[in-house]
Amino acid sequence: MVRWRSGTVVALRRRWHGAVELDVAVEGTTLRALAYPALVGDPQPGDRVLLNVGALLMGLGTGGARFLGAPPGRPPPDPPPPGTPPAA
Repeated sequence: MVRWRSGTVVALRRRWHGAVELDVAVEGTTLRALAYPALVGDPQPGDRVLLNVGALLMGLGTGGARFLGAPPGRPPPDPPPPGTPPAA
């Protein structure tokens, strides 16, 4: 089940191939979250975001992270056409 929380990106933590770890302010606390830029765009500090917290609330193995589901007001770019080589 998907459960959403709204928050604001306050800091970028680590970045590795295909993912970025963020700090997101939600209801007076700072939470760790993961974003997959190919799916949701490249979040920046100050961005309002929606976090999918369902797996964490159900005790599933997320490693304690919430997942960035969408940046409201700034949808991610369309994926490249099939057969397009990956960006360097």
